[in-house]
Amino acid sequence: MKLKPIEVFLMNVHPEVVQRGTTLLVGTDVEFGKVDGSDIRRLVREHRAAGQDALKGFTKWLVRSEGIKQAKACNVTATVWNALCMTFDPETRAANPTALLDKNDETYTYATKAVIAHALKFWARYNNDAALYERIMIWSQRPNCTPQYVLDTLRNTPPYTRTEYRRLLKALEEYRGSPRYPWAWPCLRLAFTCGTPFSEIVYLERTAVRQALQEGEILLRIGRVHGRQVLPISRVREELEYLMSFPFEWNVVGDLTDPVKRTTLRQGYSTQPLTRVVKLVFTRSKVPYTPNWAARMRWSAAWQYYQATDNLVGAAQVLRYKGTQKVARFFEELKKQAAATEKDKVEEDPSSTL
Repeated sequence: MKLKPIEVFLMNVHPEVVQRGTTLLVGTDVEFGKVDGSDIRRLVREHRAAGQDALKGFTKWLVRSEGIKQAKACNVTATVWNALCMTFDPETRAANPTALLDKNDETYTYATKAVIAHALKFWARYNNDAALYERIMIWSQRPNCTPQYVLDTLRNTPPYTRTEYRRLLKALEEYRGSPRYPWAWPCLRLAFTCGTPFSEIVYLERTAVRQALQEGEILLRIGRVHGRQVLPISRVREELEYLMSFPFEWNVVGDLTDPVKRTTLRQGYSTQPLTRVVKLVFTRSKVPYTPNWAARMRWSAAWQYYQATDNLVGAAQVLRYKGTQKVARFFEELKKQAAATEKDKVEEDPSSTL
């Protein structure tokens, strides 16, 4: 059982709740501790009740002066109480709650630290503590650097390079008109160039495709589970016309990719046939296949579209982001990485610039 930081703190304050014993491990007696979950929950309840009683004036101030609802005010009070208790020094008889906000301390995530800072800001105003308020404001200032979530996303799902992306599209062209996989080219083109997931491609309705093609430049909206993805018909007209050219009837694309579903009682359409062809495309293009290829392809499609058109709104539609601010941050970091790579190439081979 993984304990929260406040639970670990309460265990250290009340060691009697820990049931200690010894066990034999590799010929050595090892001491271990076991905690009953009911005792921990009881300590947390008592600790929270003590905080609400000790800081009841702070809670009333939040409700009356700040206009915060009672339930939220109690949560803010509990956060402040935890921070004060966990950083209390018996020798100096003082607490340093900003110690929990140390960037090198990995006890809490950045999001939790932001919640603690928000609560301590109210506490500083309540006590007219200018020094504490100033320290929190300095901590809350965003550094002039790339946000961590951008770096994490690009590290876990980096877009394919321009060369890899072109090789994948070229390998996919070999499946155009394939007798074994006639549906492969239009379906995979939607995934490769628009970032549409297979789980939604298989449920694309024939009537919606026919209506979109007849109405011209009307936007086609694809989506079931996630937010709807808006696709201009001008970008997918060739793929949709290819689907409509099939001589046999189908209601959704899943009838083409997974026809066995019609004769079974299985719920939903399988995306395994599409995944099987994707692996073949990666093999033909000699691009390494990874399980997170779909997320990387989505970023690749958005990045290549943005480089070709300089249209940030269209790139956001590929990624299904409602705004463009987050997308702009990602693309700004990609530009920095591309510039750094180009600089390294020039430094390695100065004659290439001559």
